[in-house]
Amino acid sequence: MDPTESLLAWVDGSTFRIKPLGTTESASAPAVSLEHDRNLTMAVFDDDGQQLATSDTAGRISVWSLDHDPPQLTRTYDGSRRQDPRSLRFDASGKMLGSHGAYLDDLNAPPDVEWQPLRRAQGAIEGEHGEFGIGVAFHPESTWIATGHNHSVSLWPLARSYPRMILSREKPVGWVDFTPDGKRLVFAAAEGTIRISALSGRSVQRSTVLYKAKGSMDDPLQPAMAPDGSFVTFGTYNGSVWVVPLDGGPSRELTGFTDLVRFVTVDPGSRLVAGVGGYYVREQALVRVWDLESGETHILDVGDGIRLGYLEFTADGDLVVDSGSYVRRWSLQGSAPRIVEELDVSAPFLLWGQRAGGNEILFVRQEERQSRLVIHGFDEGTSRELNSHGDSVVWAKLDPTGQIVLSTDRKGVVRVGPVTGEEPHLLLGHDGLVEGAFSPDGRWIATCGDGTIRLWPMPDLSKPPLHTLPQEELIAKLKTQTNLRVVRDEESTTGWQLTVGPFPGWETVPTW
Repeated sequence: MDPTESLLAWVDGSTFRIKPLGTTESASAPAVSLEHDRNLTMAVFDDDGQQLATSDTAGRISVWSLDHDPPQLTRTYDGSRRQDPRSLRFDASGKMLGSHGAYLDDLNAPPDVEWQPLRRAQGAIEGEHGEFGIGVAFHPESTWIATGHNHSVSLWPLARSYPRMILSREKPVGWVDFTPDGKRLVFAAAEGTIRISALSGRSVQRSTVLYKAKGSMDDPLQPAMAPDGSFVTFGTYNGSVWVVPLDGGPSRELTGFTDLVRFVTVDPGSRLVAGVGGYYVREQALVRVWDLESGETHILDVGDGIRLGYLEFTADGDLVVDSGSYVRRWSLQGSAPRIVEELDVSAPFLLWGQRAGGNEILFVRQEERQSRLVIHGFDEGTSRELNSHGDSVVWAKLDPTGQIVLSTDRKGVVRVGPVTGEEPHLLLGHDGLVEGAFSPDGRWIATCGDGTIRLWPMPDLSKPPLHTLPQEELIAKLKTQTNLRVVRDEESTTGWQLTVGPFPGWETVPTW
């Protein structure tokens, strides 16, 4: 029966049947049938009897509104990331739904958004097979969600801003960026596609395809966003460079290369597109700059045949190019492009630039199996290492103000810290190579890797990272966040045991 005791409901194979109770008319009324493609495994009402959630053996979850006659299907989740969910729970407000596997959904969000996975670190507490969760329950005041595991329970405060893993069904493959208004995400995905997805409050809507490659030679390589948000551009394996409008208009092909074009960039005025060739064919180791308004093309070439790498426009419109052991800065003003600065790095390196906020570049210096982050200021003509980001950096970016560095390492650890070199905050969750982007308002960081995109609230850089606190302060802080204690136990094989103390909950959820 539903919580109001006015409905009788039962499962009949792949059908869920609902029949009203309590009146003469209802006794003769036929049962309403909610049809599914597969046999049902679970059904649950919300506390008011106004909503119903059902799941089937394919892992599909459906949510129904009982305010309509017949009941109306309000959202459906496919089972690609869940198998046979047997735990479904509404919170007391009817605005959230929890699922087997430790998933949480905001029912006020658009119906096509992804669930929020509540993942514990692999090996946490009980071993590598207990991190995904079995049961789920909400606190009566909707302040907590509890997820059950094989030998433990995890408590998650709902007041906290968790990083959101999104768009996993589209299989993102590395590059992601915000549009300049911060309302949409553009990203590269599997099957040679460029996709765009709208951000709405705490949710992300299903993406739409802006570009789809006709074959593997047309797959997009390392796209770049126009600063005005009008288009995204990228090179391909066959040498074409594409300009794809974000409003869905026709794409434009820029020609001149026949060799792979790995890196492209757009000038601050969103008028010039630059790309580098010569990845395989050294005769094409040059830079082409296309003027989208006039149709003119400029060629930047010193004639040394060195394989070129990453390139980026500075804030004043000069073009910085990774040129072997050198970083060359080209001026495009005047009758012909010319080199105005040449930085001898004197070591293998990877160049990463920044678009707005100053005339500084980031590059990763690679020496003796180490890769360290270096920042170079063209105005001062000086370089300095940011040792706080470790010695295995593979990618880095400056925020629009030029004051914050975002970097990633080989293991997928994301670091966010000031350019002045203080210890960065750590964002943990990815596995492997990752790239990222800052939102224009500075409130969010998007990272893309291991087939997922994650949205992280910007860490409070005015506070020290948790892992840097002195031991006594760290222990005190941890004690405010958990009721687990490790104490001496002479009879234990390790000399220690884990004890569980009372945990009444926080009156004010701590921030970290």
